[in-house]
Amino acid sequence: GTVTMQDYPGAEIFEIPLTAKKDEESGTVTVDMDLSVYKKSFPKSTIAKVTEDGRLEFPDGNVWKKDKGVAGLYIDGFAPYPKYRRIVIPTNKGKNVAVTMVSGKSTFQVDGVETKKGVTVVFPGDKTCTGKFDQKEGIITWLDGNVWTKV
Repeated sequence: GTVTMQDYPGAEIFEIPLTAKKDEESGTVTVDMDLSVYKKSFPKSTIAKVTEDGRLEFPDGNVWKKDKGVAGLYIDGFAPYPKYRRIVIPTNKGKNVAVTMVSGKSTFQVDGVETKKGVTVVFPGDKTCTGKFDQKEGIITWLDGNVWTKV
């Protein structure tokens, strides 16, 4: 599998290869990640423990947690994954979000705002659309019927 990383909105997107393993005796799940894809000086094999709440805990004490709320990586219901995906990242400006649209070989960013019920995004051509976010299901449903599913 892979984990998708982006340091900040508009930054390069990295697909970090990983292999998951489960210790049958303890039930502990670990992932072995090749972080050299992200930065050449990083190791090709870094093992992190997966906690019950989905965090990755690294031996150096670093912890990665999955974003809550609307932020996250989504599969676009109208387009094949993984070539087409949507990455919603909060910005440092209140409820504003940046949405990175990966569409095959092209990548572009659009601006949006997280609302009480979802997210409003300004797509190319000044087309403003509001999607309803369902936290329990991990989906954003758009008025045109498209559904983005959080992974």
